[in-house]
Amino acid sequence: MRWPSTEFLVFLVVSLVLYGAIGVSLYLYVKGKIGPRFWTFFAFAGVLFGWAGHFSPFTGQSPSFILRAYNYGLAGWLAVGVLSALMLVLAVAGVYAAYLWGSVSGRRINQHTADKVL
Repeated sequence: MRWPSTEFLVFLVVSLVLYGAIGVSLYLYVKGKIGPRFWTFFAFAGVLFGWAGHFSPFTGQSPSFILRAYNYGLAGWLAVGVLSALMLVLAVAGVYAAYLWGSVSGRRINQHTADKVL
């Protein structure tokens, strides 16, 4: 019997951690324990993780590597397009969560000020 490769084990551990974190986060969000501030940090951490894994100059799986893996065919372009779209959606979600975080903070400050005035 042969042990799985190191790459497979890294992929497995990273996948379990990411999907576990997403699952626990969604559960806590539904229960009202976390809000926009958490999602702001979570989204931008995802963008940084994606950038480090695929777009940084030090990565082994750059978009050109992905295209070469598919012999520059349609599937390769689709894979790079999906990756880019995912990164864009994560960035937009992070910006929106930051906006919500700011609006919630502003309402709390205004409410606090209104309570003092009244």
